Amino acid sequence: MHLNHQAYHFKEFSLSYHRFGKGTKPLIVFTGFSKNACDLGQKLVDNGFEEHYDIFAIDFFFHGNSQYPPERIDKNQLKKEEFAAIISSFCADLNLEKPDLLGYSLGGKLCLILLEQLPEHFENAYLLAPDGLHKVWWYRVLLNFPPFRWVYCYYIKNPYWYFWWIRFLKQIGLLHAKAAGFAISEMATEQRRQQVYDVWMVMKNMEPNYEQLRTHNLTGRLKIAIGKYDRIIRPWKAKSFLGKVGLDKEKHLWLLDCGHNFLRQEVFEQLSKRIIKKGD
Repeated sequence: MHLNHQAYHFKEFSLSYHRFGKGTKPLIVFTGFSKNACDLGQKLVDNGFEEHYDIFAIDFFFHGNSQYPPERIDKNQLKKEEFAAIISSFCADLNLEKPDLLGYSLGGKLCLILLEQLPEHFENAYLLAPDGLHKVWWYRVLLNFPPFRWVYCYYIKNPYWYFWWIRFLKQIGLLHAKAAGFAISEMATEQRRQQVYDVWMVMKNMEPNYEQLRTHNLTGRLKIAIGKYDRIIRPWKAKSFLGKVGLDKEKHLWLLDCGHNFLRQEVFEQLSKRIIKKGD
């Protein structure tokens, strides 16, 4: 079953979502940057998840038809507590009791925030090549030092030097070819570059607190899937993160035969064998 696009409104925020499946267990899904949550939801349906789950694939702000107040992009950005309140209200209004979470890339970071803020609200969490596993120093500098933001805003309409630097770093061996390709594709158009800026700014206060996550009982509930050949979210980042939050990497880390692109049939075949089996 696939219900048409719907929207959930909470104060000045609006989240668009698609609903799939006919199972009894709710599953809240967030996808990666520039991706459509509907596509990830459909991948889950195509691989048997609809028999086990009632799937809610949610678009983060600046994706799909989700709406974020424009006056809060450059100041008073989204707080973790606000995001948790939105999803908590969403679950309450739709009568979703102890849902599972599934997040890919940026969506994985959102799941970490929800686990930190609402640890008893969710049962299991499956993070696919998730962002948020380690602190990125240049990201913090960019967001907190206005001159760097001004430079980036210039690059939105004048990207020549951005692409030049990416190719130069690739040429001298400081940036892997796949990572360079990813960086270029994510910034290929002016619309995409603006989307990067908007999402980065809104996510300014959305860094997971590893110490707080460590205090929650996540043993057996959190699974991280990483591609063996991923040059964006490398396996060592997941292992380091699991150590920081006090979880055994042998029990909580899945290494899959793929790179960073999880939206492929062969990847979901691997995932379905692990996740659906656990859900039975």
